[in-house]
Amino acid sequence: MDNVYDLQNMDAKLSGNYMLSDDIDANETSSWNTGAGFSPVGNATNTFTGTFDGANHMINGLYINRPKTYNVGLFGYVNGGAIQNVGLVGDNITWLL
Repeated sequence: MDNVYDLQNMDAKLSGNYMLSDDIDANETSSWNTGAGFSPVGNATNTFTGTFDGANHMINGLYINRPKTYNVGLFGYVNGGAIQNVGLVGDNITWLL
């Protein structure tokens, strides 16, 4: 995976196996979805069951503004999947507490 679009496209195959090839600049997500930003991968109906290996890379500037929503982040719902070796830096994530 090379860019923020690849991250978002994981939603198309929630059982896939993914690995970052480099750090990802996600700053442009602040203008996505009419200001709501990045759409978390997986939801209550369709959970992420795949694997995601960040290969010790960083995702920089991920923006998510969903103050009326639970389970918000890079991944919304994970069921049996694995997420490892990734860092989020300079993110701006708002969710329902």
